[in-house]
Amino acid sequence: MEQETKKIAIDAIIPIAKDGVQIAGKDNKIFGSQLRKCYLSFREKPQTMLECSREVGIERASICRYVATLRKNDLIKLIGFGLCSISLHRAGYYSTDPDLFIQTKKGGES
Repeated sequence: MEQETKKIAIDAIIPIAKDGVQIAGKDNKIFGSQLRKCYLSFREKPQTMLECSREVGIERASICRYVATLRKNDLIKLIGFGLCSISLHRAGYYSTDPDLFIQTKKGGES
């Protein structure tokens, strides 16, 4: 039941991007399902692209492409930097949870 609720919420958010590009549809089912897995993984907790890749079993290069698509449509934000638990290198932590987005002021206000 909860999984079905999450899927409905994602369908409401991701079916068509702001720029009119269709992200998921009948001609693009693989991309759509992988994008949804990626979106849900980043929704659970902030993580690096490599951590997301290992968690959902999708190639890291694909995760990078999905993150770029989500960023273009303001559905994911860079939360901060830290050490990746897998590579032990400095990496960006991303999240699709709007409650974690850092509010920035526009126009150079401080």
